[in-house]
Amino acid sequence: MWCAALGGVVLAGSPAAAHDQLIASTPEDGERLDSAPEDITLTFSGDVLDLGAAVTVLDSGSTPVAEGEARVDGPDVVQGLPPDLPDGAYTVRWRVVSGDGHPISGTFDFIAGDVPEETDGPPPATADGGTAPPPPSPAADAAASSQTSFPVRTVVLALLGAATGLSVYCVAVFAARRRSRRAPHHQDQ
Repeated sequence: MWCAALGGVVLAGSPAAAHDQLIASTPEDGERLDSAPEDITLTFSGDVLDLGAAVTVLDSGSTPVAEGEARVDGPDVVQGLPPDLPDGAYTVRWRVVSGDGHPISGTFDFIAGDVPEETDGPPPATADGGTAPPPPSPAADAAASSQTSFPVRTVVLALLGAATGLSVYCVAVFAARRRSRRAPHHQDQ
């Protein structure tokens, strides 16, 4: 009986849960601010787990200006910034553990303060007289800012393997008990 109940729990599992998604950030991706913010706030579609959430803010030279464990409060993750953050372009790299236990990560950019905008003029000339390659397209930027997650296939295969193993175990226990009930009991005289 307990085998059937345990098998039902394993096979039923929890409801299918999708990974949480980043639904908002302050500042927003691509936002141009008058001055540097006091912190970075990420808001997810569900509560994230407080298991090593990390937010790294990089300047235009890819030097970290803020990094480390961020503060997790339900669906919000907050990373403080230094008070003397200079004007410039910044990239935010984040990694959190979704409410379903899987790590998710992503990046986005923002500009703080007075930074000249890039122009759409001709590409600059290089030392050999050629032209430099064009900057990445918005589609490439979007791909770089996309979120990644742990492969679902691995989890599904692991759950199927566990369910199969439990089923085989339950059948073996049931068969052994049935045989022991049918076997004649001999008493020594």
